[in-house]
Amino acid sequence: MRKWLLTGLCCASLLTQAHAQSLPETLSLDEWLELVAQHNTELQTGALHLDIARSQVSAARALPNPSVSYNREGSEEEYMIEQEIPLFGQRSRRIQTARSELAATHAQRDLTQLDVLHDAAARFMHLQIAQQRELQQQQLLEATEQATRVIEGQFEAGLRSEYDRIRMHIELTARQNALEESQIETRNTRMDLAELIAKPDWQPRAANNSIHSIKQLPAAVRPTSELPTVRMALAEESVNQQKLREAQREVWPAPSINVGTVRDDNMRENVIGVSMTLPLFDRNRGAISAARLEAREATLRRVETTHLSELQWQKAHQEWQQRQTMLVRFEQQILPALPRLRTMAEDAWRLGENSVLEMLDTLQQIADIQNDYLDLLEATSQAELDLQKAAGYLPAWKQAF
Repeated sequence: MRKWLLTGLCCASLLTQAHAQSLPETLSLDEWLELVAQHNTELQTGALHLDIARSQVSAARALPNPSVSYNREGSEEEYMIEQEIPLFGQRSRRIQTARSELAATHAQRDLTQLDVLHDAAARFMHLQIAQQRELQQQQLLEATEQATRVIEGQFEAGLRSEYDRIRMHIELTARQNALEESQIETRNTRMDLAELIAKPDWQPRAANNSIHSIKQLPAAVRPTSELPTVRMALAEESVNQQKLREAQREVWPAPSINVGTVRDDNMRENVIGVSMTLPLFDRNRGAISAARLEAREATLRRVETTHLSELQWQKAHQEWQQRQTMLVRFEQQILPALPRLRTMAEDAWRLGENSVLEMLDTLQQIADIQNDYLDLLEATSQAELDLQKAAGYLPAWKQAF
């Protein structure tokens, strides 16, 4: 039995690895969002909840089932059929409540879709940044290794002191550690992508190491009522209002029509009658009061959500504008000077005007500036995603669903 168990585990592992291998190793943002739309559990669950809500509408449309009874006492037999007839609008109110709950489920699905896809886009963007950091650390390590070889040769020839040699080896170790730290960050970010679609053996890469802005800002702000958060609050308010009307309608009980036959050895009679509960003592006051308070609470939540949504958009828009200005200034005034600065440092080292350590310090300063740029680029892209989300737009060039 142990052999069978091990064989089963091996087969399961092979199947998981084969499925992971079927996924692309390198993918674009569009391809990534399509994978999330296909495989994310939250999005799949949202579709199931929609089906459940639709079935609740069908159930609300159904009439109550009739009841059949049979009694026998001596030679007398009684057959009765009873059918409840909702004459006072109970059925129509139940249908309206079910439709409101379906609309609320739609709004919740859209809100979940917005959250998941924006989270997916943010993870993809972070992977691009991590890959770029790793590339920069790799280039800095290669430059340090080249300089270390030069220092070793000069030390052997008696042209360099042991101090320079030790400093270079310390610098080389620091660069190796920095590269491994960036590799850890890249690997963890790849696992964050795999986690979102529950594919643990998948190690994806972003299509391009060059970081680009998503550039999907809306041309105009959507009306507040179209924002997913506000739509959700409006739908919940509608559901609670329908429940209040339903509770008020339930004060009037539905009458039942009784049709049957009574017979014995000597006679047979047809019977027809009507029965209805009289609302003398219980007029559903408790349920009505509770429904009214819940409707009031939903209205307050809707008002608060509307105001907060407007404030969130203003905050996101202002942050994006300021970060975009900072990014443009960085790209126009700082980045163009870095290649020239690196060339000057390398030329000064070759001509003997600067030491190799001074050259490496300059390279480290350039790397720090490039890291600052990546930090600003990531913050600007995240601000752009936050602005999209606040405006209720999906982070894709085409609709994911």
